[in-house]
Amino acid sequence: MLGIKPGFLDVKVFAIYCRYFDTKYFSVIGNNISEEICGVFLLAGLFFITFAKEKKENDGIMYIRLRSFFLAIYANSILLLLSFFFVYGFGFLAIMVINLFSMFILFNLIYYWLKFRMIR
Repeated sequence: MLGIKPGFLDVKVFAIYCRYFDTKYFSVIGNNISEEICGVFLLAGLFFITFAKEKKENDGIMYIRLRSFFLAIYANSILLLLSFFFVYGFGFLAIMVINLFSMFILFNLIYYWLKFRMIR
C-alpha cells in the first residue's frame, strides 16, 4: 500500500498462472511474498476468532452463532450483489479480494454485537 516491501521476502515461487507483463503458466517466477504472508495470517486469525469456543457454551450461544452466520451471509450477499451492479474494472477485483475476508469479519461483528445485547 505504501510501496514498502522488505527485500528479504523477494523469492522465487511456483505459479500456476501469472500475468504481469506477459502471461505464464506453471512456471517459477520472482515475487515479493509479503502480501501473501499478510493474507494468510489475516485469514488464519479471523478463522480462529470465528470458530473459538466460549468458556460457557450453551444453547443461547449456539443460537446467536447460527443467527450471526445467516445474517453475515445475507449482508455479504447483498454487498456482493451491489458491487456487481455498481463497481467495475480493477475496483471490482479489489472487492473480490475483500470478499475473501468479509464473511469472517461480518460474522464476528454480528456475533459479538448480538452476544453483547444478550448479556445486557
